[in-house]
Amino acid sequence: ATAMRRVCDIIGQDSLYQFGIRSGTQGEFSSGKNLYRFRVAEHLLSVVESIAEPIYLTIDVDVLNPCAVPAVSTPEPGGVAYNELVGALLTLKKKKIIGADIVEYNPLAASPWASGSTVAELLRELLLVMT
Repeated sequence: ATAMRRVCDIIGQDSLYQFGIRSGTQGEFSSGKNLYRFRVAEHLLSVVESIAEPIYLTIDVDVLNPCAVPAVSTPEPGGVAYNELVGALLTLKKKKIIGADIVEYNPLAASPWASGSTVAELLRELLLVMT
C-alpha cells in the first residue's frame, strides 16, 4: 500500500485504479478513490471506458486466491480466481498498454511448481492482451 500511495502522489488519485485489494488499513481503504476490493472483472468492465491511456499495468499475484498461487509473500484468504483475472485482462485488449509487470511471486514461500506455471501462464495472457 505504501508504494501505491507514492504512485498516487505522483500521478494523481484520479489516474490510479486498484482492483482486488483484500488487506489494508481503514485509512488506506477510505482514501482510495478508485479502489475495488471484490468482483474484479465486474468493476473493471464498469470503468474500462473511462480509464485514460496510456496504461501501465501492474499485477500483484497475491490478488489471486492462494489456492491458485500459494507462493506469495503475503497470502490473504479469498482472492480472485485465475479465470476471473484473465477475463479482466481481456477487457483491456483495446486499450493502449505501454508497460506492465507481475510482482509478489515468491518461489521460496511455497512449492514453486504449481505457482510458477500459473504465473508464467498469466504472463503469457498479459502479453497477448498487450499485442
